[in-house]
Amino acid sequence: MNKFLNIIVFCLFSQTLLAQLSIEKCQDLILSKQYSELESKLLNHLKSNPNDNEMLEVLGDVYGYQNQWSKASKCYQTLVEINPKNANYLYKYGGVLGVMAKEGSKFKALTLIRKTKDLFKKAAALDPKHRPVQWAQVQLYAELPGLLGGSYETSWSHAEQLETLSEIEGYLAKLYILEHQQKTALAKQYAKKIVLRHNENPCLKISKTPASDCDYFENSLYYEVGHAYILSEKDLNAAEFFIKKYILNFSSRDRTPREQAHLELAKLYLRKSQNQLALIELNKAIELDSDLDEALQIKEQILKKNIQD
Repeated sequence: MNKFLNIIVFCLFSQTLLAQLSIEKCQDLILSKQYSELESKLLNHLKSNPNDNEMLEVLGDVYGYQNQWSKASKCYQTLVEINPKNANYLYKYGGVLGVMAKEGSKFKALTLIRKTKDLFKKAAALDPKHRPVQWAQVQLYAELPGLLGGSYETSWSHAEQLETLSEIEGYLAKLYILEHQQKTALAKQYAKKIVLRHNENPCLKISKTPASDCDYFENSLYYEVGHAYILSEKDLNAAEFFIKKYILNFSSRDRTPREQAHLELAKLYLRKSQNQLALIELNKAIELDSDLDEALQIKEQILKKNIQD
């Protein structure tokens, strides 16, 4: 359920922060994925500044990047107890509990899922414009079985809410739901809408450099726009651009597993008759998940064809 954990780390450090943890240093460590080093610095800082909530939140984020969900949950739980009306704290705590629900026992999962729903609901009530929490609820209710409270109708209502905040993200959320429902024809209609409209969002323009007027962004959107291009059977070069950017910036907080992105890129290369590039991506996908049957089957087909040729 780590797909629910789509959190952007904002390094908003106070003026009293130790020199070695300047905002520039923080950003450098995150971009270079030196999470262990940053974790050590944060722990040292919190020993002498235990009431620094901003730093505690960043520590929770760093634990999340390292898949240390139990430690992350303790950070966010503390923050929620201190400030129960902070929507972002509630959202992050709910996201981590969602991950733990998937990875734990079924009995424990029931309790964690109920708590996750409650936290997301409270976060959305406190901040109706909080896009990540709307996304989280879209996914939660679309993926949960009906016996656990899953509901496409509820998921769609959150996609509608998301669309009022960001039209393109609303379309992406609806595409996500329709594919879960296996409504292929309708899904393709939304994919075409996304291809036509994504450039209206400065965060999703096809550009090598980030847009200066991009107010909010999450990496998962790159994959989803790339996938929409593939589904709509439009501009495969654009699809390649977005999926590569997704893989480049991937972290544990993203919705789609990295192996799935490599597999998607491999299938794209096959459509472009670039079999060797497809093999490279398939090998990367298999290295990440050796039981990824689709990747194994496609690789076998390519190798057989190479022998025959």
